[in-house]
Amino acid sequence: MLISIAGGPVNIAFVALCVLLLKLRNKDTELLAGLWFVCTMSDSRLTIFSSFESAKYVYIILMTLFIFLNAKKFYPLSRFYLLFMPFIIVSFYCLIHSPVILTGLAKTLSYFLLLFTAPNYINKSYRDDGYDFIKLLVYVGVFVLLIGLLLKVFLPLPVSFEARFRGLLGNPNGLGLYCLVFFLMFALINRSLPDLFHRQEKIIVYFLILVSVFLCGSRNTIVAIMIYIMFSYLTRISPLLGFLLLLFILTGYEYININIVSIVKSIGAESYFRTETLSNAAGRYVAWKLAWDNITKDIFLGRGFEYTNYLFDLNQKTLNDFGHQGNAHNSFLTFWLDTGLIGLLLYLFAMVGSFIKAARKQKVIIAAMFAIFFSAFFESYLTSSLNPYTLIIVLFLTVYTSDEIIPNKAQAIIPVH
Repeated sequence: MLISIAGGPVNIAFVALCVLLLKLRNKDTELLAGLWFVCTMSDSRLTIFSSFESAKYVYIILMTLFIFLNAKKFYPLSRFYLLFMPFIIVSFYCLIHSPVILTGLAKTLSYFLLLFTAPNYINKSYRDDGYDFIKLLVYVGVFVLLIGLLLKVFLPLPVSFEARFRGLLGNPNGLGLYCLVFFLMFALINRSLPDLFHRQEKIIVYFLILVSVFLCGSRNTIVAIMIYIMFSYLTRISPLLGFLLLLFILTGYEYININIVSIVKSIGAESYFRTETLSNAAGRYVAWKLAWDNITKDIFLGRGFEYTNYLFDLNQKTLNDFGHQGNAHNSFLTFWLDTGLIGLLLYLFAMVGSFIKAARKQKVIIAAMFAIFFSAFFESYLTSSLNPYTLIIVLFLTVYTSDEIIPNKAQAIIPVH
């Protein structure tokens, strides 16, 4: 709470002091968990947590500095970031023509720091504490969801908006994304480490996630979770069958989109699914058209990170007139607009490549990839590094691509010692 009330230099000094104290006590696992918590609060739209926005940059910079000052303790260093380096290089190059070069430079650098720093702390946390580091991360997620639900009962005004629950994230769609990545992480953990959590603990975690999803009413999260559950069975039978079904879903998307209001009304769920926003896709089509119109001006190279936000701020009044608020609401269009087609393809090559490598140890992780890519089609969260969503995706990809944490020949179940 102190970090929320304090601002400016006081806030930065407080965060730096906490990080330094944890490091002096060699609490690298707690530093990793703290990074997720700080990134979560920084993504909150509740005013009381606004100071976390600057805090997260101090946090990640100090964590990176500790790696270079104590390289031997982190040896061997993770190579997770190497696959993303071509994308990072192109992102830096695109800043040449950026109208917001300083902000874009900070965003690009923070993306690299996340890809480099988080995997190294994940590996070290495993060496120090074994699989208990995963438990601590899960407890952070449980804390965030539980406090949000308790506030809804005892102090509902801050965490509810127009009958939609928004929890500590201060945004129902943000809470939905948080629940999605947390659900995927926890589901994957339980497949590979079934004895890590007791049955009662599993019930509590899933209960908190599903109740939060139901209350926030995020349609994209509900569909994404359904996609994961459906594809988790299909990928075990045949990854090819799962891929063909994905193509079928994408092909039928336009038909479903045109008739979605009638479908929802036919099952009597128009109130829960908010048909008044379904009819105009909540302004997303307007945003996508603006993004595409600017992409066509330079298809192959963009104008650097943060350009999409700059562009949408310039056109805010026009967008508001058409019922749209926010950014492009599509990670792939945002990557394309910021880093061009070259940057987008390099990012997809690195991300899909990481999922494929991870799938050698746990096939169902491909189902998680489908769910993440589906949600990313409607939100731009993948283009931001220091948020709780991208961090958790990097976390479970690191776990499954690291031969140290999950041995090479592990297919589904790893015993917990």
